[in-house]
Amino acid sequence: MPESSKYPDSEDSSDMSSFDLSSAEAIAAGRPVFEKVLRGRVVNEIAGTLGCSERDIDLDEHLIAMGLDSLKLFSMTGKLAEWLNKDLSATLLFKIESINDLVEEMTKFMFDPTDDQK
Repeated sequence: MPESSKYPDSEDSSDMSSFDLSSAEAIAAGRPVFEKVLRGRVVNEIAGTLGCSERDIDLDEHLIAMGLDSLKLFSMTGKLAEWLNKDLSATLLFKIESINDLVEEMTKFMFDPTDDQK
């Protein structure tokens, strides 16, 4: 597994303590900050759920392969929807393969909404 796919990613090795921002604050700060905050929140949630270190999380590993079952994914979808203050499909995380995919899709969802999302 390439080291660059470990959390935090190779582009920013600083700690991700800013993940406690609200979604509104993260969005207002811009796309790169939103991505960093979202990635931090998701990694923190997964590490807590799996009982491992955040540094052990591979950002490109399939969510199911990490050990997340349907109940855990459903719970994460609810927490993500609450943080974003948006309705999200209950099956969202079943369609997303990795944390990086999730961050990419959620960033598009928040910054490039379709007419249905506005």
